[in-house]
Amino acid sequence: MSQLPDAITIAVANTRLTLLPQRAIWWAEQKTLFVADVHLGKDATFGQIHLHLENRQTADTLHRLTHLIHTYNAEKLVILGDWIHAERGLTQTTIQQLNDWYDAHRAVKITLVMGNHDSRIRNLPAGENMAIVGEPYALAPFNCWHHPHNASDGYHLCGHLHPNIALRGKGRQQLTLPCFWQQANSIILPAFTTFSGKVAIRASASDHVYALTEQGIIRV
Repeated sequence: MSQLPDAITIAVANTRLTLLPQRAIWWAEQKTLFVADVHLGKDATFGQIHLHLENRQTADTLHRLTHLIHTYNAEKLVILGDWIHAERGLTQTTIQQLNDWYDAHRAVKITLVMGNHDSRIRNLPAGENMAIVGEPYALAPFNCWHHPHNASDGYHLCGHLHPNIALRGKGRQQLTLPCFWQQANSIILPAFTTFSGKVAIRASASDHVYALTEQGIIRV
């Protein structure tokens, strides 16, 4: 099997977006990264109910995000909802990790589009360079949402679903992979966290689906 591409660039809304196997979108024209469903503090949330899974989700996720910011020299980061998993996960350790991360990225303009998990948190921790907005957040030519939106009133970037695609082989094998789901007027991003549930999508014949593997990204 030939090596899979490490990114796929598509033309939408009179510009170009690069879909990354690291579960993010890079908009080179505006030096902007888009991610969705980061769910920081989920490991600590489980720990609070005595389910200690030995998961370093928060530290690992922030490290992955830092790597993308540095790789692409991103000037802006747009989070399409669910930055934080739950209030009970905001332990002293999690808050310190967040504050250290904010301090290390003061030069990046960060916008959080409120997700359903974020909206349940009182005093959502944010850095000085982070704006917290409701949906939709207009960043022309895009409308940025947490919840999926595919209306013809613009082009929409969305999260929330944690989309996955089930691939079936001739021998009845099945492999489920995270994916980008592109519909007529929208793209739904995969969850940036790797510590999450999966929702199998049902794409129509006119949709485009880009599955993510450890080797790269592929249109299916």
